Amino acid sequence: MKSKIKSISKVEVKHLWNDPHLNFEWNLNSDVNILAGDNGTGKSTILVLISSLLKGTFDDNLNEIVKSIKITFDTGQHIVFENIEDTIENLEFRAKKDKKIKEFIQQLKRDKGKEFNKIESLGFNRISFESLHIQPNQISEIIGIDYIKTFDIRLKDKNMAEHILEQPIRTDLDIQITQLQTKYLNYQVNLGKRAFLAKLPTNHNIDEKINIFKQSINKLFKSTKKQLNPKDNYISFIQNKIVLKPFQLSSGEKQILIVLLSALLQDDKPFISLMDEPEISLHTDWQEQLIETILKLNKNAQIIIATHSPFVISHGWGNKVSQIENLIKSK
Repeated sequence: MKSKIKSISKVEVKHLWNDPHLNFEWNLNSDVNILAGDNGTGKSTILVLISSLLKGTFDDNLNEIVKSIKITFDTGQHIVFENIEDTIENLEFRAKKDKKIKEFIQQLKRDKGKEFNKIESLGFNRISFESLHIQPNQISEIIGIDYIKTFDIRLKDKNMAEHILEQPIRTDLDIQITQLQTKYLNYQVNLGKRAFLAKLPTNHNIDEKINIFKQSINKLFKSTKKQLNPKDNYISFIQNKIVLKPFQLSSGEKQILIVLLSALLQDDKPFISLMDEPEISLHTDWQEQLIETILKLNKNAQIIIATHSPFVISHGWGNKVSQIENLIKSK
């Protein structure tokens, strides 16, 4: 399945927080987008809505805070979620032009039988990827999606996590690192296969992105005298000749490791990278270098960040900032 989609160009939300007078509209850049605003203004909500629609999933809680959301891509194609509430008469009229509504009405008639005629109005959720000519679960075949969460939440049942993952798991970040470790090993194996199939000379630097990743991590961790362990195909660190596993890092160190490792594993492909307040627990110097370092690892990533940190935008990203208060329109 082929597509030229590389990024999101527009996000539209109607009836935000179930308020019929509040609508959100955001025109996005193809590279970096920073959604800024005070706590409680809805930044995280917007990112969750975008991620949920991209993945084709909505739960009941989200249905209660939004009437519809439409994501338009740089190709002009779009995907839509709509919480529909209408009379049967209007829905049957709309079904003449809307395949999803038609299928819903037909299924309802089969389920209800004669009882269908007693229904006057109803509500249901409609998710449409028809513009892309795919099913919701196929979008990963068109463009990569990363929703990177860096909140270090302590697990309630750490024993179960350790049993499943066979690692000293304590927090949500530990789970993410464990999963990324496996992907990192597979990534290195695939690089070797590519070099072999392409018959590249032995001096060809196919590991360029891995080297950038390692140099970036070592530079960021320099003040604590931690360096990536060069003898480990997984990720571990050397500090004063002692080997440290990622689970022994601080919350901030785990966060930056997850963000940069995710960017590396995107493999320079078009990716939509959503990050909710990635600056949490990060030193201000790390916040300032965050966006630039991500783009070094994947220049084809569209970065969408929700933040209220001035340090994230301090290195020339001011023109990429949108204040959420200016994107919510009251009518």
